[in-house]
Amino acid sequence: MINENHLCRVVSVLSSGYNKSYKSKSLSEIDSLQLTSLDEQGTIMFWSIAILSQDTISETDFGLRVGGKVRLIPSGRKNAFGISNTIGRAVDQDSSSMLGDMEQDVALLSCSRAFCLEIEPTSTSQFLIGIDSGKVMREARFNKVTPRIYGYRSRAVKDPTAPLEPLSTCVNCVNYSMFLPEYFVAGYNDGTISFFQQGYPAPLFKLITRNRSSIVDVRWSVTRPCIIFAIDENSCFYIIDMLSDKANKLQEQDVSITLSQGSKTNVSTRILSLPQAQQQQRLYKMLSSNKRKNTNITSNNPSFGIGYEDGRFDLHILNDELNVTNPKQEISQMEAVLKGLFIKNHVDV
Repeated sequence: MINENHLCRVVSVLSSGYNKSYKSKSLSEIDSLQLTSLDEQGTIMFWSIAILSQDTISETDFGLRVGGKVRLIPSGRKNAFGISNTIGRAVDQDSSSMLGDMEQDVALLSCSRAFCLEIEPTSTSQFLIGIDSGKVMREARFNKVTPRIYGYRSRAVKDPTAPLEPLSTCVNCVNYSMFLPEYFVAGYNDGTISFFQQGYPAPLFKLITRNRSSIVDVRWSVTRPCIIFAIDENSCFYIIDMLSDKANKLQEQDVSITLSQGSKTNVSTRILSLPQAQQQQRLYKMLSSNKRKNTNITSNNPSFGIGYEDGRFDLHILNDELNVTNPKQEISQMEAVLKGLFIKNHVDV
């Protein structure tokens, strides 16, 4: 049973292909029947979902609820830190040797906990793991990937004297862009939000929130290529527009709303950015269940959901200023901005 489940706290569970890129044509419907889970010791488990034809009762199958028709089957496991599958934390020398770089080897051995998981939009067998020491690890289920460590330098790679990230810095959340899947964003517990291009370990640029509160979740919009949502531990919500002058100058955007319930703050824990086709459907269902009247539900503006510690879920619609009529044009503008940032930070002039 040890090899069939996690041995410590599970920090993330994702459905394969949930963030499928609109550019991707390689993902099949079978991906929706696959799950990937991560625990804080860096163990990644892969699960298959089997739909049974009839109710089944089993006292020994821990992946099947008594009388249930949905069975969870473990299909593989891997440890990102090179820890063996036994209860002890013995280091697997074969996994450690995969780094092939002394600096990355030292950086990897300094980590001890995993905090979040993100699956690549174009390949469900590759994923990112947010860990401590301010690093993001890139892993693959079947093969090797390079670079394996992101964010271990505070500045551009052209500056060899750049200091290492503080050991106390943790990556709480990571998210890919569905429009530009070669880019991802990471949120840290020191209030920093970093933007990366896959294949280059140093961040393109960083934003630092004014109060430096821990970022608990960050999401790239699925309707606006240039919009990123973020939320901190104090339930302050941020909207980052990558095409605005402030974002290009690496300045923080103003806080849009502070989410609270009455006089007592209800801590928010997760952001859910919905595809446009699902927004209207979810909105109709929510308004219908609450029997609200005289409410405009025909808006095409992007929306997002926020989950709270008490189980409540809010759906918010953004104003007209954050709507877009030509996504392809915005993608082209984003590519130009990100290319300029890459040249600025990675090419000597």
